[in-house]
Amino acid sequence: IDEPIPSERLIDENPDMKDELRRPMMLIISARRK
Repeated sequence: IDEPIPSERLIDENPDMKDELRRPMMLIISARRK
């Protein structure tokens, strides 16, 4: 799993984004039918 995380600059500009390191704000799932 490759989880996107906020950049250091974004965390510095918006400290609330630090919480997104613990839990992402969304879950993206991709599936294929066999």
